[in-house]
Amino acid sequence: MDRGTGSLKITATAEADEAVTAVFHYLAPNAKVVGIEHIKELAEWSKENLRKDGIEVGVGGVEILHGDGRLGEQLGMVES
Repeated sequence: MDRGTGSLKITATAEADEAVTAVFHYLAPNAKVVGIEHIKELAEWSKENLRKDGIEVGVGGVEILHGDGRLGEQLGMVES
């Protein structure tokens, strides 16, 4: 949580499927929720499934990235 603004960012890494990302989104609808998929096809599949569930991906609070979740700092997802 950013103590200055009160904003919350949740990152689901290392093969976190869209179900985990969706649960975080529903639990904290005002948070920025980012799922990171290691396999590009799974990232695209996750985006498609989230859209089918009525969750806007890439707009507002939910994002799915393709990459290695262990490299969060390089992806710009981990704040020090």
